[in-house]
Amino acid sequence: MIGNAWPVGDTGYSVLEWGELDRQSFSLKVTAYVVADRRGEQQEGFHASREAAEAVARALAGVASRLA
Repeated sequence: MIGNAWPVGDTGYSVLEWGELDRQSFSLKVTAYVVADRRGEQQEGFHASREAAEAVARALAGVASRLA
């Protein structure tokens, strides 16, 4: 299940919470963070922290800008 999403600057990428719903508290137990592009397509990999996912998004944006 996807939780909150945070845009990563003006890169066009967002970091999303990934986890399981706790049926007792109705809250999301975040287990990882994923990176999605502006179309909402998830990029490969799960990341242990939001900061790590943001670093990947910035790296992907840098590669994309060099290819353009």
